[in-house]
Amino acid sequence: MAILGLLSATGYAQSKITLHYKNQRLDTIFNAIARQANIDFICDGRNVGAILIPRISLIGVGLEEAVQKALRGLPVTYAFIGNSIVIRLNQQSPAISVVHRSIRCTVTGAQKEPLPGASIELIKAAWVLTADGYGNFELQGVAADEMLLISAQNHLPMRVPVSMLPDTIALKPIYKPLDAVVVLSLGRHARSESVLYEPVFAGSEVFAPGDQNILQGLNGRVAGLSLQLNSGMPEASPNVDIRGGKTMDRLVSSSDPLLVIDGAPFDPGIAPLNLLFSPAGGGDNSKGMAALNCINPMDIDSVTVLKGPAATALYGSRGGNGVIEYFTKRARSDKPVFSLSILSGIRQVVHLMPMFSLQQYRNSRTEAFSNDGISITDKNAPDLNSWGNSYTDFGKRYTGHNSGLINLQLNYAGALHGIRYYLGAGMKKEGAVSGLGLGSRQFNLRVNLSRVSASGKIEWLFNNYLSGQSLNTTQYDLTRYIIMPPNYPLYDSSGRLFFTGFNRLPNPDAMAMKRYDFANSYGSSNLRVNVKLLPHLELHSTISLSKLVIREHSTNPAASNAPSTQPMGEAAFARTVMKGLFLQTYASYEIITTGFEARLMAGTSWQQRNTGTCTRYGYEYNSDEHLNNPDSAGRLDKQAPVNSRYKYGSVFSSGMFSFKKKYLLQFTGRADASSRVGPKKQLALFPSAAAGWIVSQENFFRKWVSFVNFLKLSFTAGRSGNDVIGDRRFDGSWVEDGTMEGMIIYQPQTPYNPAFGWELNKELEATLEIGLLNERLQVIASAYRNRSTNLLMRTRLSDQTGYRSMVSNVDVELENRGIELTTSYRGDRNKKLNWEISFNITLPDNRLLKLPAEVAAEYPGLFEVGRSVQAYSAYKWLGVDPDNGNGRFADEDKNGQFPSAGDLRFRGDLDPRFYGGCRTGLHYKGFSLMLDLYFRTQTGRNYLWYTGNLVAGRANNQPLEEWDRWREAGDLSGNMKFTTAGAGAIPDAKRWKSMSDAAYSDASYLRCKAVMLSYDWNMKQFKMAGIQSARIYLNAANLFTITGFKGHDPETQGLFSLPPLRQLTAGIELRL
Repeated sequence: MAILGLLSATGYAQSKITLHYKNQRLDTIFNAIARQANIDFICDGRNVGAILIPRISLIGVGLEEAVQKALRGLPVTYAFIGNSIVIRLNQQSPAISVVHRSIRCTVTGAQKEPLPGASIELIKAAWVLTADGYGNFELQGVAADEMLLISAQNHLPMRVPVSMLPDTIALKPIYKPLDAVVVLSLGRHARSESVLYEPVFAGSEVFAPGDQNILQGLNGRVAGLSLQLNSGMPEASPNVDIRGGKTMDRLVSSSDPLLVIDGAPFDPGIAPLNLLFSPAGGGDNSKGMAALNCINPMDIDSVTVLKGPAATALYGSRGGNGVIEYFTKRARSDKPVFSLSILSGIRQVVHLMPMFSLQQYRNSRTEAFSNDGISITDKNAPDLNSWGNSYTDFGKRYTGHNSGLINLQLNYAGALHGIRYYLGAGMKKEGAVSGLGLGSRQFNLRVNLSRVSASGKIEWLFNNYLSGQSLNTTQYDLTRYIIMPPNYPLYDSSGRLFFTGFNRLPNPDAMAMKRYDFANSYGSSNLRVNVKLLPHLELHSTISLSKLVIREHSTNPAASNAPSTQPMGEAAFARTVMKGLFLQTYASYEIITTGFEARLMAGTSWQQRNTGTCTRYGYEYNSDEHLNNPDSAGRLDKQAPVNSRYKYGSVFSSGMFSFKKKYLLQFTGRADASSRVGPKKQLALFPSAAAGWIVSQENFFRKWVSFVNFLKLSFTAGRSGNDVIGDRRFDGSWVEDGTMEGMIIYQPQTPYNPAFGWELNKELEATLEIGLLNERLQVIASAYRNRSTNLLMRTRLSDQTGYRSMVSNVDVELENRGIELTTSYRGDRNKKLNWEISFNITLPDNRLLKLPAEVAAEYPGLFEVGRSVQAYSAYKWLGVDPDNGNGRFADEDKNGQFPSAGDLRFRGDLDPRFYGGCRTGLHYKGFSLMLDLYFRTQTGRNYLWYTGNLVAGRANNQPLEEWDRWREAGDLSGNMKFTTAGAGAIPDAKRWKSMSDAAYSDASYLRCKAVMLSYDWNMKQFKMAGIQSARIYLNAANLFTITGFKGHDPETQGLFSLPPLRQLTAGIELRL
């Protein structure tokens, strides 16, 4: 070690240094020295601070002695310059005694993932090398008695003699989350050096075995991300938003976040894609069948959630609603690895709302006739006189079965001629809780190839993905038939389906014969190339192609209908084809000097998606056996094919600047153009800026708050647009208006609007990040405020125009603000007993700040300034009149009449008051126990909202909540008296009650998302048999829910839809 220009250190002679470190980085040690001596510490060179010091112990020594002991034996020089210590690598390499020996080795983590940039120190030769991007290094002319010290960030170092060096070195991890590398489509950086906070998760931390899609595991894991299921069907599209809804008319625009996979947008997205009616819904903007199952969650390597300006800085207007970015697994070393995963289990309904028993149903009917003073006859009450007493629990009949599940996944990774490959194949088969022998099958195939050139200047990665699904289910959600009379005879005495005209009751078994098939096939190819043109200049390019084909088929067999009403069968056929192209190229340039670093970036991207749909309806089939063939229909109505093209282009540039590794700045400028916006408004500019301050790097902070390892403040601001607004809505639209000679007739609905513009968002965010206990304990708090303007809404037009309505931008202002808090603690993974926990909570607030009077008049009872766009207006329920058993409501406008428009008042909103999740795990030796919880406080629609036309006492079953009813004068009850009337005071009051505040109640809940018990084997006997590791596990998803909600489930809330299913699975994973 040489001493360069030692400028007087006598000014610090009074400083006494005391510290003790083991296996710690050089920059950490010198930060501690600098804090005690009240000076600055500067590393001149990127690799100096990363040198690992095995052990150092100092007690009350002077500054100069402390510096010399810390740098003893290292190939560095140091100098005292002003109030700073500057450390540099030696300009010339020390001589190495050469022998004829060449060494090649790969440095990996515990999971065999490569550790790029790992440090390899030759102790005797006093020389340090760095591994390449795949963790590989090569040494030539190394002394035979040389000792290597191999180290990497967040891993324990290892000393290995050259004579015993294996092909692969696996380092044990040290958990320091703030030093973790965040990988994004536009580059990678350390979290502690980023201005913006970007939650990132390993795929294994988010997704549990048996997860249905790539969104399911994120629920409750990310602050600010809200995910609510619409149905318990695995294929149903969920409602997802990041930091609240930013739209007002959901039939026009959406708040769905952008999904990005391996750097390219996932074209199918979250929205429903079905054209025909399905058990998940009709395919409108909120409910239906999604294509999220196209990607296997077990293929995901990492997930990053971008919110606010962090999303728009990278993706512009496409990321205006947030971005969820996925990277799939790839080969991490040259060593061949084969893995096998087998899972088997069941799914079942957790809870259905209790209904009247057969005796209660019969008593309610008898009491209703008595209240009405009507005699019971075979004509007005066949359910009491002629249907008998055979009881059917229709809820259990159609949803009470265990559906089987089996999942098989095979992966093989290795290298051939310098190209690393990752091959994957999967198969999944599952049944249905209806017990009708229905279900789905899925497969997926994946090929990933990657290579880094010998010079390290060119890196390319190719990913090809194929998947397919075939779902066979009923056309309707059979949960709706829980309201059937419990003694309804499904079959007559001859064994044929029983049909009756009484009360227009359907035969549920006949309805179960109406089927719906949904099949999709998805393929994508993605190529990413990185080229190092100059030492600090790189060029990055991505090209992606994708294709999705959806085929739908629904049947209405003649056998499922009463011969007198529909003697011939019907069928419908639909096909959707979606083709996507994505191109992106950008250049990045790094500037690294003493105390200053900058990363400049500029590029362009292009996205195009072509979508074509076609629907046909077949009627008058002579035989149900021919329902699969449209040409066999007696009459075939063809809907004109609909083709749409979406184009999106952008030019962007950004700069990230770091001053002394504690003052951070980031600027981004984008020019985005979208074909979804009118011709006059297609191009828009969207800038953003961010500033960060790593307070923990300041001398005053290190001196007075030494127990805090990391503290960063950041502020961001940006402007973006919303691109999720449907394809070319400004062109106008047409609607069906009957048929003629087999062709569907259309009439105009909305006119052409060339002034159709962007929905705009202005975003502000402040974040505080804290690391304690050597960064094992993290606290991240964020406050955000987003304001959306120029929102798109439908406005009615006069009949004289020839159009029904027009979609246009409205001068409204919608605000989403909130606070997000995330905390996590993770113990030492290298100890036998280890505990970890993470917790997050979000407190959102959505309110309308500006609303023109003419818009408020056009949407009466829906929107009001100062309230959420999810606010609801309702009548005021005053309870049951004890004198006559009828319902009572408040005459809010005091006009002496009810109901009237003035009686509807805003009563509350459906937004969550707060939501979040907690995940905790206990690990002992090979055993692991994980518990995952999700909580949400909210108001929701209870069963009354869905039963306005179901009068207690008529021929339909009722929730058990209705049993406590009025019977005689003076009774105090929450439910009205039973009646058989289809019209009159009680039926009217029942309908108004479903529109009152009584239909809204507390829907808060705490759900046990998952409990997993696993054991990892690493036995010598296994390794002798060629098995590197084995893992067995038991997993229970949606195990229980604690709630007081009056309905099936507080998340889906629907009385007539399948609630979320419990899943119980067992599996084994082998690594060969």
